[in-house]
Amino acid sequence: MSTYYTALPAVVDGDIAYAADVNGINTAVDSGFTLVEAAIDGIDANVEGWADKAEQWAEEVEDVAVEAGKYSAKHHALKAAASATSASGSALSASGSADSALGSATTATTQAGIATTQASNASSSASSASSSASTATTQAGIATTQASNASESADSALGSAITATTQAGIATTQASNASSSASTATTQAGIATTQAGIATAAAASIPELITTDITVTVGPTGDFASINEAIEELNLYRRGYVGAGLRGYISLQAAFVMREQVFAKYGVDLSWMVINGGTVTVERSYMTQQIETLSNYPWYPLFCAFYGGKLPQLANAAFTLDTSGSSTNRGGLYVIGAGSSCIVKSASFLNCPVYSYFAYRGGNITVEGGAGDGSNTGLVASQGGSISAYAGNYAGCTSRGVYALQGGRITLDTVNARIGASNSASDIVVATGGIIQVTGGTGGLSQTANTLSSSGIIFQ
Repeated sequence: MSTYYTALPAVVDGDIAYAADVNGINTAVDSGFTLVEAAIDGIDANVEGWADKAEQWAEEVEDVAVEAGKYSAKHHALKAAASATSASGSALSASGSADSALGSATTATTQAGIATTQASNASSSASSASSSASTATTQAGIATTQASNASESADSALGSAITATTQAGIATTQASNASSSASTATTQAGIATTQAGIATAAAASIPELITTDITVTVGPTGDFASINEAIEELNLYRRGYVGAGLRGYISLQAAFVMREQVFAKYGVDLSWMVINGGTVTVERSYMTQQIETLSNYPWYPLFCAFYGGKLPQLANAAFTLDTSGSSTNRGGLYVIGAGSSCIVKSASFLNCPVYSYFAYRGGNITVEGGAGDGSNTGLVASQGGSISAYAGNYAGCTSRGVYALQGGRITLDTVNARIGASNSASDIVVATGGIIQVTGGTGGLSQTANTLSSSGIIFQ
């Protein structure tokens, strides 16, 4: 079998077909097809030439040479026919003329010889035509064989093309798999980055651990502008265990003016913090947040713990309300609800339109050295609320010094509750089941000591 293209080296390296190999195969296949087509075209041209030559040997017109000095079978046949006709005419002339019979016979014989020769030449021309036809047939066979070879070459080229296409498909699939793997790797890298970011954010969000007391200042040149901001900052810290305990101190600067309310509610415990400072002016017009509507009283306290909240300890400060804004139900320290509490050490609430200290519905206040000058009432406990007071001075209150009602309980130890020049029934007061226990101190009683009444009882 003839070969019409040059075989290329293997196009597969491992399981991956490279683009250059595939391109090489395509080029080789194209070249093979080109050679095959050229060979077939040449064979077709030869066969057509041989067929034309055979037709010339057989059919070329009289007196036109097929090759130099050689004529077609048709030429010789026509010549032979002409000679035969002449011979026939000579014979007839012999019949008509006895004298010319011998000459005519001789001429006829001669013409017959010529005719025989020409017939022989015609036979040779026919033989040549037959030979040319045979040659054409042989060449046609060769052309058929070569066409078959070309077909086989084309089949081989097609097979190579199919193989190349298959390998290209494999390469494409593997490239796709590689791309999928790369995409998966990218996704995994993204997940890892995200998780690393989450871990970093989580690490950054872990509150700082403190093992010693910490102090921040509040005021025009302090660490914070407001008490609430300072509380929010301290509340971010984690406290390590120290046997003596840890404190977060919020120190109020001398020029600090309070324009806010401070609430601890729903179980928040700020009792490890201490708010301290000197005389603090409170702009009452900023006391606009109502804590609760209880017993039809909308209250607006300066400090409030309720529903289990615990306020910072209040120490060495005198919170003095100015006259700005509304005075309705504005108070100092209110503690409301079971579990709610506040500890006060030498911290006063002055000029409160209603109560300086108020414990209500299970709330508890422990106050040492407090005062309520200018307030309506100094200490008030109601509906199970309780206050334990030591060494306080509520002589400056305008309506009552100490007041327990509706089951509220107040314990007084060395407290001055006299609001006037002398003792009066408005100094220490019980109503609707209030309970007050008095140890030392100064102030009149609203009823006889140690006597139970519908108003309650005052132990002294």
